[in-house]
Amino acid sequence: KLLSAEGSDLRRALFSLKQVFQEDKDLVHAFVALGGLNCLVRVGNGADQNYQNYILRALGQVMLYVDGMNGVMKHEPTMQWLYSLIASNYRSVVKTALKLLLVFVEYAESNCHVLVSAIHSVDKQQGTLPWSNIMRCVLIYVRQRRKVNVFTEN
Repeated sequence: KLLSAEGSDLRRALFSLKQVFQEDKDLVHAFVALGGLNCLVRVGNGADQNYQNYILRALGQVMLYVDGMNGVMKHEPTMQWLYSLIASNYRSVVKTALKLLLVFVEYAESNCHVLVSAIHSVDKQQGTLPWSNIMRCVLIYVRQRRKVNVFTEN
């Protein structure tokens, strides 16, 4: 349904997805088993920041459940998409994607290897140096801290 929806129907479906997963945890297993993660990534790749935020909220809810996290662990395109989102121009998208990546790597030590693989894959596809999206986030953070320090010193 998500792949064929457009406009306000797609917005409504994405917006309600998190709540649907909250209300029926059994749905998470079925969603993952039937290729729901592929669907979210495909929709998310072509979406604006509002839709991406809705998808990230739903994905966060999926990751709360063991079946959902196991599905994400086995689905490298989800990790690639999350890593690519931290290069977004929209702070809320970057912040939420970073939070989900942290939840992912803190869940199991082996997830670090999955993330590193996704990072190398995305950066290779984009023709950039490995870890460039993360380094960009760090650079932005350092610049913002300097601005705050300059303002507080005056």
